[in-house]
Amino acid sequence: ELQQYYHNAEEEKRVTAHLMQNMVSGPGLRDPALQTTIVPAEYHSGDIIMAARAPNQALFLMLAAGTGHGLAAAINVMPLPQIFYAMVSKGFTLASLLQELNSKALGWLPRDRFVAGTVVEINEREQTVRVWNGGNPDILLIGRDGSVLHTCRSRHLPLGILPEREFDAQAESFFIDQPGQLVVYSDGLLEAESPNSDRFGKERILATLAGNEPAERFDRLLAALTAHLGGRPAHDDVSLMFAEIGLDTAALQLGTPEEKPAASPDSAENWRLSIELSAQEIRYYDLAPHLLSLLEKIEDVKPHKTSLFLVLSELLVNAVDHGLLKLESDIKHTDGFERYLSLREERLAELQHGSISVRVEKSSEAGCRNMVISVKDSGGGFDYLSLERHLENHDLPYGRGLGLVRSLASHVEFHDGGREVVVYYPY
Repeated sequence: ELQQYYHNAEEEKRVTAHLMQNMVSGPGLRDPALQTTIVPAEYHSGDIIMAARAPNQALFLMLAAGTGHGLAAAINVMPLPQIFYAMVSKGFTLASLLQELNSKALGWLPRDRFVAGTVVEINEREQTVRVWNGGNPDILLIGRDGSVLHTCRSRHLPLGILPEREFDAQAESFFIDQPGQLVVYSDGLLEAESPNSDRFGKERILATLAGNEPAERFDRLLAALTAHLGGRPAHDDVSLMFAEIGLDTAALQLGTPEEKPAASPDSAENWRLSIELSAQEIRYYDLAPHLLSLLEKIEDVKPHKTSLFLVLSELLVNAVDHGLLKLESDIKHTDGFERYLSLREERLAELQHGSISVRVEKSSEAGCRNMVISVKDSGGGFDYLSLERHLENHDLPYGRGLGLVRSLASHVEFHDGGREVVVYYPY
């Protein structure tokens, strides 16, 4: 009877481990910028690590640690990977992703369970990192010389505790002005005990990071942990993730004329998609991913998903931020990126009047096949002629978004004093 019981238990562990491995694995974990590992305290791990590139090539990372360890902890985090990978692939914002993750955890978990979560968005093109830390240890940005450039402490409760009206999805944001490594880990690393009950602790982490070259730090930290444990297993799951931040955006400049997707079979008919949002919808509606979801259902649009998302998201952000909210781009550099985002949230919450209209249509004229994208806002316009001159001279620290749109388009037009931007995208 004991032999049969043991056999059944082992088979259940094997099957559940296989299912959970398939749920959490994704191509994003093989990203060349990443190094990751999970050392479970038992057969199953209650920690999971996720990574994926958004359509704009921003790198999204998540480390989730369920309450406890073993199978019970692993079940706590099971619903999260599907939400993470689906929403990141469609281009949803970090705030929308966090709201959905918390809502799912709140509805899924028992009242006495929660998930400590860290979600990171690294946008090297914009040179920004955004971090939401709910219940996990400090996230560290380490410079090439081993110094700590930035520390992101837990500012939020874990996922699955607060209802939607009380949940805070605001992330900490900062500029990255030099290469470095973002280090994310679970509390199992801090609490790993030696045979004489001495905890690994943050001091050992910092000393190992400071005392080694960047390429060696991940392996040396794992070796230090192994030596500290002295051959014994850790009493809690240990998760560790390194993300290289190199500020080399050359590989992210997608959609240049040499790299544009090959021509796809043309459909016979022209088509048009249009939508208009009032101030009430603009305050909460994440429009770019929804538009892309509709457009990619058109067969000859699918190969252009990444470039179209970049164009749509940049035009919509400019229409809201500069057209309706009157935010100046240089605030990011004079007052800091976090101040810019804080001011944006304040003005967006107070927005009572205004509208944005979007039109996307296929145009086949004189043998040229274009997608014509128009975004128009009801704001006061802006001095687009001055901005274009500065972009041509490369003498502004901002405006990269519009520069990227121009590189993807065959032609860009401004109308109505800058209130409307029309982009001709060849495909």
